[in-house]
Amino acid sequence: MEQFESLEEKLIRLLKQKRPEESAEVRAALDVWTNEQEKIVATFKDWRPALRRARLYFKAGYRDESLEAFEDAREQAYHQEGPESEKKIMKEMNDLGF
Repeated sequence: MEQFESLEEKLIRLLKQKRPEESAEVRAALDVWTNEQEKIVATFKDWRPALRRARLYFKAGYRDESLEAFEDAREQAYHQEGPESEKKIMKEMNDLGF
C-alpha cells in the first residue's frame, strides 16, 4: 500500500472490506468524505460530487448505491447545465452496464 493514500482511495479500500453499517471506521471515513463533497456542492452548486460518489461506490462494488448516485448526478447535471452534461453521464452509466 502506498505511504500516502488519498481519502477517496482509503474509503474505497474500507468499503471493499465492510459496509458502513458494519464498521464505525468505514462510517466515519464515509462521513468525512461526504462532508467534504457537500462543502463543494454548497460552495459551487456543482453536480460533480454526486458523480464522484457514484464512481466511488462503483469502484467499491456497491452497484445499487452507485446507480442511485449516478441518477442523482444525472438529474442535477440536467438542471444545472442542460442535456449535454446529462448525456455524458448517461453514456458513462451505459458503459458501466447500468
